[in-house]
Amino acid sequence: MIGGMLGDLPAKERGRQKRPNRVRIMASFPRKARQRDRSWSNIDRLLLLAFDTTYSHSAHPTPCRSDPDSAPSPFLTLTPTINFFSLGSILELKKTEDAMKTSISALLFFSTFLLLLSFDALEAAQAPVKVMMTTGSFSEREAAMFVAQDQGFFRRYGVDLAFVHVRSGPVGMAALAAGESQLHEGSVTGAVLGAAAEGSDLVFVAGLINKLIGNVMASPKIRTASDLKGKVIGVTSMSGGSWMFTTLALEYWGLDPKRDGISFRVLGDESVRSQALLNHAIEATHLGYTFAAPLKTRGYTNLADLSQLPIPFQSTGIMTTRSFINSSPEVIENVLRGIVDALAFIAQPENKPAVLKSLTKGLRLTNVGQAVEGYETLPSLYERRIYPRIDGVRNVIRLLGATNEKIRRLKAEDLVDERFVRKLEKEGRF
Repeated sequence: MIGGMLGDLPAKERGRQKRPNRVRIMASFPRKARQRDRSWSNIDRLLLLAFDTTYSHSAHPTPCRSDPDSAPSPFLTLTPTINFFSLGSILELKKTEDAMKTSISALLFFSTFLLLLSFDALEAAQAPVKVMMTTGSFSEREAAMFVAQDQGFFRRYGVDLAFVHVRSGPVGMAALAAGESQLHEGSVTGAVLGAAAEGSDLVFVAGLINKLIGNVMASPKIRTASDLKGKVIGVTSMSGGSWMFTTLALEYWGLDPKRDGISFRVLGDESVRSQALLNHAIEATHLGYTFAAPLKTRGYTNLADLSQLPIPFQSTGIMTTRSFINSSPEVIENVLRGIVDALAFIAQPENKPAVLKSLTKGLRLTNVGQAVEGYETLPSLYERRIYPRIDGVRNVIRLLGATNEKIRRLKAEDLVDERFVRKLEKEGRF
């Protein structure tokens, strides 16, 4: 094309066309702007080069070819030039580059999306497992749970445990049966055996305190156990822990509630019952060492420290259901690991201030001094080897089975699962 245009000129003019004075004009991209903008791609520069136009000024006029008859006059010969690449090929390169940019952008977006998903999955994998444990008890017996929560021992093993105090043991059993909770801390009681007799698949997986504990406190007028005849005794519920502790103590003393006219009054937890005793609303009640201490200083009678009586009993233990064991055995293992760490922490004398603080907060006491009595009993209460006590379960089946056929048919061995404690012992945790 360029050669054809030169061929139409005289030879003399063709010679002059070899070295024309060129003025490159960019329609909308001046050279100075290009020099300032260093962000253009190579393809962009090629496109600009493709549109470079050479303007040649001829000193010898030549008639315009479109009008041969027109008068000669000076004119500018507009000669488009393409350097090295054709415009079509450059446009194709431009399209390819744009497609590559789009593909890279999409790839980067998709990679970022996958990375965010992996972070979310990792966070979810590392998030602690949420479980709920209920208890109907409210005394220093819960020290291990209070300490485990305050010191972060459950979270150490990937468990976010909510320790919820309910009004009584039967409420805890109902929550466990309904799947609203996964674990329950408590003793073998009428509520526990009654639930098992009705088909609940609950089972003890650990025993933290494997004996009767606490004091049977009575008004100053009552001096011996036989003075309880015809009196009113306060309990949390008619099948819960305080009722069971009191019933076993009465049996040991040779007293029978029906024969001896002893009645029970349902009131609530230990703080409520101790206040009822102070107000003479009841004549006696079972209390833990923390709530019994203030009554002793006021002259109230301590009929017995139950931990000194030779009565087989599964006191504070950890219960769950076999269905939860089958679905989440690792959760149970990790909960027990946290409890074992708490027991070891409590056993260290240098940790006394922290344990007292946890007891004060957990029992909603007004000052740390009120928790000292309960703290000092802990070393003699907690078991080092936290195996459930089968003969303690059997003893309660014997007591309650005398009046309940379904409970009498229960086997203590079916209500205990030692596999998790055995595994912890093999790990050398106690």
